[in-house]
Amino acid sequence: MNNKDIEQLYNEYHLPQIRLAFTKTHNQDDAEEVVQDVFTEALMSTAFHAIQDNEHAKRYLEKATSDRSKNKKRDKRKERLFGDMPDVAFNNGRGCENAILDRTYNERLCGDYGGEAMPVHDDYSEDSFP
Repeated sequence: MNNKDIEQLYNEYHLPQIRLAFTKTHNQDDAEEVVQDVFTEALMSTAFHAIQDNEHAKRYLEKATSDRSKNKKRDKRKERLFGDMPDVAFNNGRGCENAILDRTYNERLCGDYGGEAMPVHDDYSEDSFP
């Protein structure tokens, strides 16, 4: 598949790809960005250039658009929920669910509850709590 074929695929399939992306992202701008990224990657991909059949190319583009759309929606949701958190919370290998616990721990440690630090205990036995 050469660049001319990819241009032809773009002219033929970019609107259906945008519709597919929109069903996943629920945002027109994000859907258009996803499709643009998918076609740009396809243009630079040696794996895509190796595809000879237009039907396989179409399936490749659909799968790439679907996956990228899901990723975009997940990233937007993460940004909306945890936008002010440092990336360290997501890269510590424990996942997003522990980021909330980390944030609560840091707020207690730094005294964001009523201006004074709450006690933090490493021992969680019943007699260790005040």
